Amino acid sequence: RRTTVMLEHDYPYKGLTREGCKANWAMDTTRITDFIDVPSMNPEQLARAVMKGPVATAIQGDSMVFMQYAGGVITDESCYAGKEVNHAVLVVGYGEESGMQYFLVKNSWGETWGDKGLVKIGFQSGEGICGIQVAPIQ
Repeated sequence: RRTTVMLEHDYPYKGLTREGCKANWAMDTTRITDFIDVPSMNPEQLARAVMKGPVATAIQGDSMVFMQYAGGVITDESCYAGKEVNHAVLVVGYGEESGMQYFLVKNSWGETWGDKGLVKIGFQSGEGICGIQVAPIQ
């Protein structure tokens, strides 16, 4: 089993085709030595984990609310509504805007999407907006 991660400039995401992974394992740039399961269904636990570093999670990425994001804080519960999470993202911070707490999330669709490649997803108990609290891992 491989436990390495390639750098983005060595293996850029293109998202244009559904070809299989063609990673060059000989590049071997970063090793994953440990991970932490972040308690799910709890925005406070996710925020606490983000204080220590970025947290990988999955969201419902095919929601129109998410795909067409252009700014502000996503608070629309229809972004998930009990469907499956299907898109990996990275929670890189959290904050507050107009009285609404949010997670700052980096997407993989490049800087032309969202707010320079980032999206703000509102805090909510349970599965969370867009399902952000279903499967976090650090």
